[in-house]
Amino acid sequence: MFNNGLSGIKRKKTTIKINHENMKYKVHRIKVKSDNMQEELEQFLNKLDGEVVSVIPNYAKTSLFQIYGITSKIDFILIVENVK
Repeated sequence: MFNNGLSGIKRKKTTIKINHENMKYKVHRIKVKSDNMQEELEQFLNKLDGEVVSVIPNYAKTSLFQIYGITSKIDFILIVENVK
């Protein structure tokens, strides 16, 4: 236990350990467009057997200049799956 100095409140510090030896991951790449992104992602996630760990969008700069500067769009999504 330690005292954090705030009005005498004591907190117990806990640590969670995870065994990474038996964990295996698979990374999937899905090409998407702005008009079909939600449907594509939803269909793909519903087909997975494992647990989804992360969904990572990849932003690509476009060469079109807007009033506020260079725009970007999502061209593909990476999905990290924990397989057993």
